[in-house]
Amino acid sequence: MAFLTAVGLVFYTVHLATGRAPSATLFSGGWPIYTSAALVVFGVVVASAVTYHQLAARQWHAFCHTIPAELADQPLPAHIRILLPRVGYPTVGDLLWAWGNDPHQWRLSAAQGEQLGQALSQLPGMEPTWVRQPPWRPWNPLLLMEALAGVLFWGLIGARLYHIFAPAPSAPLTTADYLANGWLVLNVRQGGLGFYGALAGGLWGLALFGWRRRVPVWGWADAAVVGVALGQAIGRWGHFFNQELYGRPATLPWAVIISPSHRLPHWADVATYHPLFLYESLTCLAIAALLAWVQSQNWPRWRMGDAFALYGVAYALGRVVWEAMRVDGATLALFGRTLPTATWVSLALLIILPLWRLLTPRT
Repeated sequence: MAFLTAVGLVFYTVHLATGRAPSATLFSGGWPIYTSAALVVFGVVVASAVTYHQLAARQWHAFCHTIPAELADQPLPAHIRILLPRVGYPTVGDLLWAWGNDPHQWRLSAAQGEQLGQALSQLPGMEPTWVRQPPWRPWNPLLLMEALAGVLFWGLIGARLYHIFAPAPSAPLTTADYLANGWLVLNVRQGGLGFYGALAGGLWGLALFGWRRRVPVWGWADAAVVGVALGQAIGRWGHFFNQELYGRPATLPWAVIISPSHRLPHWADVATYHPLFLYESLTCLAIAALLAWVQSQNWPRWRMGDAFALYGVAYALGRVVWEAMRVDGATLALFGRTLPTATWVSLALLIILPLWRLLTPRT
């Protein structure tokens, strides 16, 4: 995190020193590669790597807190070793760890798998449930790629729908345009994506994965929040390259310099603005650091979903502040007040998430 922060700040310092606007494309040939898209992909890769690490840590924790050390360290009995198609498991713990990850990896027949499972269940000190439903199996990080496919698919749909129904006033297309010409929904170059929509869609994709694979959805969401916050911190720099979603005019030393072609009409003569992308990126880095510290110190004592709720509350608080400085956000009139749509969503999260945690019984 420190390295990514240093690289970004150095790059931004060069921008402030030279006054030059960054290029929106890394390659501008027949098939241009957009910098913002590359940053989003890089953010997804970083988020996936961090989530993999978090899942692996939870899996090892579940294993160590389930299997007694004296049982795990026992040499694998000969009558069990001969049931395996290959060697490589010197202790009972080694075999149980592999069994919990994937009991089908040895390509045993149903009868052979049943025989091996019974032999393991009959070992002294072994609980049959450890063989039938290993508590460390739901945290298998090797399932991440399968989960990621659904999360990204539904997240992209949710992000696009959020933008379609809450486009910025300066966006080239309105909601009516999308409804009148359905094919425009697929043209992400005309318009963009909304993070809250991506969050909702991604959770739906994770829920479908959890139902199919029988893994704890909120536990996996907890494992993902550090990576998600880091991915946001990286992806938000795309706004810098696109010169979009900046804040109100500012004369601060760190104010972002916007070229004339990207300024709003009523501020055509104003060159510097609040760098909302930088504020959000740094805040997301701070959220990631907080969540990483909390989970490394205390997460075994937390309920599943607590880390996700903490992430949601922290991000929503920051989003309320950022939206107050934003000049080109979609607005919504509710309860006699007109506020940015993202502010309404953030306020809803600030109410719903704490209530959800308070009303969820401890088990």
